Amino acid sequence: MKITKVFYALSSLDIYELNTLKKYIHSPYFNVNPAITNHFDHLYEKLKQGLDLDSITSQTYWKIAYPTKAFENQKYLKLNSDLLDLVENFLAQLEFDKAKSIKTNLKLKGVSAKGLDKLYPAIIGELERLNKLDNTQSADFYYHQFQIENSKINLLSDNERKSARTS
Repeated sequence: MKITKVFYALSSLDIYELNTLKKYIHSPYFNVNPAITNHFDHLYEKLKQGLDLDSITSQTYWKIAYPTKAFENQKYLKLNSDLLDLVENFLAQLEFDKAKSIKTNLKLKGVSAKGLDKLYPAIIGELERLNKLDNTQSADFYYHQFQIENSKINLLSDNERKSARTS
């Protein structure tokens, strides 16, 4: 059997990332398909044992994911595709967690969208603290600064509109 993209992606993860990915895939917030969970768990065990994922046939993986169904190649490919999508989303989540200023800016946009005025000052303070800590002055730094300032301006506009409505 040829090496699939999902095998390639999973093989690139270290044991800590694999353990975190397992929690991610088992989370009902991110994955509600038990076949994907079973498929991943089998691959996870093989990786932990140091076995080559490519040495096992598609039919064997299928039987673990769908014990009572006959093998269907299209559905097997879809299963791998869905698992790969979860792995890619997991990797994006890891990067998102590292990008504290982006995350905090999105918090500000989220509370603004919900009109939670009392939460603004703490989040703005958090953005300012992160700004002081980030002294890289890279293009990303300036882009994030732009996004933060844009969010603050939008907050002011929202507050002005609310004030005008109540007057």
